[in-house]
Amino acid sequence: MDKKIVLQLGEDGLPLDDVSHYAATAEQLRTYEQAAEDLSRLKVPQLLDRADPHSYLIVGLMDGTGNDAKKDPLHATNVAKFADQLEKLKEAGEKRLYVEYIEGAGTQDNPLEKALDGATGRTSLFRAEEMYERLKTQSQEIFQADPEAKIAFHLEGFSRGASQVPLLARMIDVRGIPDPDGGIRGIDANGQPIYNRYHQRPGLTPMTVGLYDPVATGYMEMFD
Repeated sequence: MDKKIVLQLGEDGLPLDDVSHYAATAEQLRTYEQAAEDLSRLKVPQLLDRADPHSYLIVGLMDGTGNDAKKDPLHATNVAKFADQLEKLKEAGEKRLYVEYIEGAGTQDNPLEKALDGATGRTSLFRAEEMYERLKTQSQEIFQADPEAKIAFHLEGFSRGASQVPLLARMIDVRGIPDPDGGIRGIDANGQPIYNRYHQRPGLTPMTVGLYDPVATGYMEMFD
């Protein structure tokens, strides 16, 4: 004789599985509508003003674990695709837009380094520092050509790259955009140089960030 299995069904018609659930009330559903209205009223700052010849935007893109758009373009992530779109904008004549891209952790040629970095993300801080240096160098070139420049940053990352972006944003906010030609007058408590002149002082650079599926597993957990 076949053994019969009796399943109790919940209000939604699905088998009860000891996982609590409930149907959303009309009042709870209205909170989604309210959230949409709140977002529609949010004023987003304009990072690149096409009407202002001194407005510049630099985009810093940090890819995910094992992702390298140059070595493996067939598996390009959203960050890599965004970089490609921005480059096409530049080719189309957007002259005051600059793009910096850094491949993800675990993309080294050395098999041992690749495996270790892919598992732990041990180069995360280094990659954030490298991106800051690139942005600083690009900013210096802009200010040398246009002393009245106003620079804004958009930072975007995927996976482990997304966990590095907050570090990068903090570096920009705390260190600003210095003018290295003005020399250094000291070292701060964190071992960072204090410059005599800043193109944009700490805390005064407009920034936005985009984070896709942040992964802080391994080394980055030390910074939680």
